[in-house]
Amino acid sequence: MEANDQGWNRSFAAHVRKMSDEQLVGYIGKLKDMSYEDGYKAGKEKPVRSDTGKTVLSFIEELSYGDCKGVKSSTVRKILDFAKERGFVQ
Repeated sequence: MEANDQGWNRSFAAHVRKMSDEQLVGYIGKLKDMSYEDGYKAGKEKPVRSDTGKTVLSFIEELSYGDCKGVKSSTVRKILDFAKERGFVQ
């Protein structure tokens, strides 16, 4: 059955309602983990770009040019270190 089929929705909803708290927490945790893995893999395969085609790294590079008031080289270094730490850039 397809996800939008009423019969499927009803039977699945009934199944979920019958789960114990432990089963429900485990099921939701499994969904979260699978979703995170899928998103992480998709991001690795095709990095997110804006409509202009610019990346996080190109944004940080443009900040380093000094055109943004109040953002000096030490701030750019902190942003770059943070982005590397969190896996946004390599």
